[in-house]
Amino acid sequence: MKLCVSFFLLLILTTGYSQNNIRIFSAEGDLFTLTVFDTIQNKTPQANVLVQSIFEDTLKIKIEFENKIKLETVIFLYEKGKPTKNKEFNYKVSQVQNKLIISYAAYFDIKQLPNPLVPIKPIVDTSTKYKNNRLGHFCELKDYQIIYFNNIPKDEVCKQGMPIEYLNYTNIIMAKAQVEDDKFIIAENICRNNCLTTEQLSFILKFIEFEIEKLKIIRIAYFNLTDNKNKKDLEKSFRFESSINELNKFFEIDTDQKILSKVNLGLRRPGNGIAPNQFEKIIGSIAISDLKKGFLLKYNDFR
Repeated sequence: MKLCVSFFLLLILTTGYSQNNIRIFSAEGDLFTLTVFDTIQNKTPQANVLVQSIFEDTLKIKIEFENKIKLETVIFLYEKGKPTKNKEFNYKVSQVQNKLIISYAAYFDIKQLPNPLVPIKPIVDTSTKYKNNRLGHFCELKDYQIIYFNNIPKDEVCKQGMPIEYLNYTNIIMAKAQVEDDKFIIAENICRNNCLTTEQLSFILKFIEFEIEKLKIIRIAYFNLTDNKNKKDLEKSFRFESSINELNKFFEIDTDQKILSKVNLGLRRPGNGIAPNQFEKIIGSIAISDLKKGFLLKYNDFR
């Protein structure tokens, strides 16, 4: 009897250990429902769906977007062509000319939450081994923090948007963000450090829930846009007329050169103005009056 119980427990532990997860996300941020083996995984359409505890390595799935475009296909949870375990597989689905295309994005080890949740930092710093070389010159993990690379040209003139791969990385990082504040910080860093098209900025705004936060992100990203002529398209990111009016006020102010940017701001010494480490944080703020060249900026000079 004891032997049977022990064998049964061993079977449960072994089986539980060998499961995988799959995450499917929309490249454009559009909402969809996911069916795996004839079971709907999300009754409410989402742009990012995680399915956990999968024991099979071959999945029959169906994806249906809100515009009724459907895709039925089979995907494989393989690592280098062989079955694996304890991995999270990420797949991207895109709409191209009214057709759905699904493609592999990345896979990661499934890591259990540490106990305690905030582990003691090791005496020997081992954080470098967690650097994710798949993210190219987008960001890296250093001392358990995401460090974003500055990809703005040296002349600070943005002529083309960031690579499409960076949007895929954005999707993956946003999916792992737990709270709205974390998503805002991710969006802020991406917009400060990369050139963007209006379409790319609209994609990032889909991850931000509150419209006042969306307005802040637009102020930050505005001077890194490559196609300001399409700025009116950003209105589609808002539901409320009051937010759209506030957005258009910002665009009108831009024509009067009252928005603080890298173009009209500079650092001088000695001085008792705003500290240099606050420079990036005030980009996109609006001067409350016309300021002369060489004016020593104070916090009550802008909003």
